[in-house]
Amino acid sequence: MKKLFKSGLLVLILVMTTISCTNVDTGHEAAIVSYGGQTDMSKTLPEGIHWGLNYLVDDAVPYVVREQTYNYEITLNDKNDMATPVSVVVYYQAQKGKVNKIHSLVGPDYKDEKLKAFIASVVGRIIPQYSAQEINKFKRAEVEQKLTRLLAQEASAIYVS
Repeated sequence: MKKLFKSGLLVLILVMTTISCTNVDTGHEAAIVSYGGQTDMSKTLPEGIHWGLNYLVDDAVPYVVREQTYNYEITLNDKNDMATPVSVVVYYQAQKGKVNKIHSLVGPDYKDEKLKAFIASVVGRIIPQYSAQEINKFKRAEVEQKLTRLLAQEASAIYVS
C-alpha cells in the first residue's frame, strides 16, 4: 500500500511539474494575468519556457515584440484643396518589458484601436499643410520627418516604439 501511495504521489508530482509551465514563442513577450483577472505589473515573461506552479492558474498573454508594419491609406485634401491619396507605412513594435502595461492600460487590440487612431490624427494634421506636388517632389523628406517625429511621440503613450 505504501509503494502504491509513493508511486501515485510521484506520478502526481511529475504531472504537476509537467503542466505547471508556460511557453512564450520567439519574438514574443507575455503579460501574466492571474486567475482573478489582475495583470502582474511587476514583470513580463520573455521568450522561452517558464516553470512555476502559478502557471496552473495564471495565463500568459503573448504579444509580438518584433518589428511589424501597419499600412494606412486615406484620401485627404492638400493645401490647395485638391484630393490627394496618401499611403503611409508605419514600422512599429511593442516595447520589450512593457507588454504588461499595454495589456492592462491600453488593451490587446492596441494596433487597431489606438495606433490606427494616432496615425490618422498625425497624417490628418500634416498632409493639409502641403500641396500634393510638394509632398511628391520637393518636401517629401520634410513631411516624412514630421510624420515620424509626431508618431513616435504619440505611440510612446501606449508603450509602442
